[in-house]
Amino acid sequence: IHGETQCTILICTVDDGAAVAQLVYDDFISNNLNVGFENLSKSNAACSIKRCNVLVPILTAQFEQTPMCRGALEEARRLQKPIVPVIAIKDWRPEDWLGLTIAGCIFFRIFDKGGAYKPIFDSCRMMDLRVDVEVACRPIPSQAEREKAEIKSLKEKIEECKGKLQAWPPTRKPRTLNILTDRQPVRVRLDEPNAKLCFTHIHHTLTRLDLKAPPPMLDEYGLPKRREVDCMISYQWDNQIFVRKVYEDMSMREIRVWFDIWGSMQRNANEAMATGVECAKVLLVFLSKAYLDSANCQMEFRYAVKRGKGFVIIRTEPNIQLDPWMIEAIQGFPQYEIYSYSTLEALINGVPTIDVIMQAVRKVGHAQPPDVVDDCSAELFELRCLLDDARDAISAESGQSRFKTCTRCGQKFDEYTKGGCKNHRAYYMGGTILEGRWVCCRQQERDSPGCDSCDHTDVNRVFTVDPSYGTWTWVPP
Repeated sequence: IHGETQCTILICTVDDGAAVAQLVYDDFISNNLNVGFENLSKSNAACSIKRCNVLVPILTAQFEQTPMCRGALEEARRLQKPIVPVIAIKDWRPEDWLGLTIAGCIFFRIFDKGGAYKPIFDSCRMMDLRVDVEVACRPIPSQAEREKAEIKSLKEKIEECKGKLQAWPPTRKPRTLNILTDRQPVRVRLDEPNAKLCFTHIHHTLTRLDLKAPPPMLDEYGLPKRREVDCMISYQWDNQIFVRKVYEDMSMREIRVWFDIWGSMQRNANEAMATGVECAKVLLVFLSKAYLDSANCQMEFRYAVKRGKGFVIIRTEPNIQLDPWMIEAIQGFPQYEIYSYSTLEALINGVPTIDVIMQAVRKVGHAQPPDVVDDCSAELFELRCLLDDARDAISAESGQSRFKTCTRCGQKFDEYTKGGCKNHRAYYMGGTILEGRWVCCRQQERDSPGCDSCDHTDVNRVFTVDPSYGTWTWVPP
């Protein structure tokens, strides 16, 4: 299995997948990717796993039965090389060792040129494959490398704190590492929707035009970034056309969304879904009978319950029978019966149903506490805690409170806090001809949660009119 082909991307195949492999190879070459091609059916075959960064196996029944192919994939797993599988045979699925090897991998079904380039929304299977491979080519440091960088940074900050304190070490607070306890989500009471003036809904279609690999959700140390998003969309793929339209509406309202087909599903599917759940304040669940029958959907939903996430439920068909534990999990959260997109355009007390649901997503998400994930070594966890205790001690010695209250969102923050708040990026208008709303996100309340990420503030804010235009905004924003 130790061949001599030096390349960034290695396509490996056997005879019955050679045509699809050639199709993929030609596309990658035409897009200036550094790619190699090896047919493992040949008598003198050797797979250059060690000399590539990403492996793209073309999976077929013959591939599954070829010992050389099994050796190549097992070596790729051992070396922790990203694997992006392509299934090249219709009505066939890998089982036995091959099914286990690619478990959790995002795979693509490409059988011929027509299907590979058939438009799917604003993309096609071949383009999606190429983007996923480009994402996999990005080097990501190991957990140990990432922790080494963070430990160095924390030690420097701790040394700064030592110079500011009269005594060392500071008083320590008891903490526990990696204990995932069942959290209870916060339920909120939603006001009845009401609009007295014109408040219409216009749907906008979003496209990605010339699709390129989306920026990775990674932090400065190279691990998946735990950047909070407002909402994660959880659905079964049979509803994708309907769900995509709702995602477009959410994007136009400046709601940050984790959506699998819009760049969020990167690398291992299970890890990506787990990261999405952890980063989301609330899950917008599109419940259907197919959703209940899907192992992936059930795994995603159960993990959200375990992490104490809030829910907004859209039932996409009638007579859905839920297990008692699911009924208990969503009890007290907003639930809507929406069987077609046209229902979202209907008015509820003058407010479009889509806006009612979007406001429910904002309100439920805004009420949830931060979801802290301490998936790190004991040494790193200890340094994080020591730095936090040192900063507490500095504030205590100075006689000042470490934390202030944000005048925009009401959360506690200190001088070390980065981000975590939101303001409105545009202005508030309406009230005489049109229903009053924020232009940027269509929220009706003047003191509604913002839509644009920013730092917290403790400055007093005043709702101020611009006499030139008759619009309103908060000063400072």
